[in-house]
Amino acid sequence: MSDAKSRAVIYARVSTLKQAERGQSLTSQVMRLSEYAENYLNTEVVEIFKDNITGRTEDRPGMKSMLSYLRKHRQQNNIVLIDDISRLARNIDTHRYLRREISKAGGTLMSPNQNFGDDADSEMGENMAAVVAHHLSRKYSETVVNRQAGCLLRRHWPYSEPRGYKRLNPEQGSGQTNILVKHEQVATIVWNALSRYAAGKFPKQPEVKRYHV
Repeated sequence: MSDAKSRAVIYARVSTLKQAERGQSLTSQVMRLSEYAENYLNTEVVEIFKDNITGRTEDRPGMKSMLSYLRKHRQQNNIVLIDDISRLARNIDTHRYLRREISKAGGTLMSPNQNFGDDADSEMGENMAAVVAHHLSRKYSETVVNRQAGCLLRRHWPYSEPRGYKRLNPEQGSGQTNILVKHEQVATIVWNALSRYAAGKFPKQPEVKRYHV
């Protein structure tokens, strides 16, 4: 149990804006950590910080705000709660950097799933968990890139539709939704605008954006 006088801040993170807009992951992290603080640590949650950005970088608005808050309240015994070690970082160098910055700012990192003690065994467990998070992030990225490359080799488009194209309707007989076809009349407008820009008829890009006939 922690000292009853200590206070807690929650840091919750998801990787994408789409996940943040759905709200489920951020909400579930905050709810679980709030319950953990109240029922297990007997600690008051005083601030909640959130990010919807990759865990591979330390350059996150929510993280910066939390570190700033910790520095301003360094003397108040703040606990930093994260749901899982991967919520802090998915890169081993980023993990080590943020771990140091939180400690330097006077925060004590805690999680329901990970022991962040200073003894040798706790340090080894933390380092192993951080390495696993790093590996899973790299592996996921490699898998996505390989699948996208496979789609392109099959002439399927795995990304968002470029302006002037749309996905072929499966009802038209192909059964595939990753095949692109021209979306008229937008495709013709885009083609004419880019052709004029390439020919030097539009000296500046804003003129291309304003082209509509």
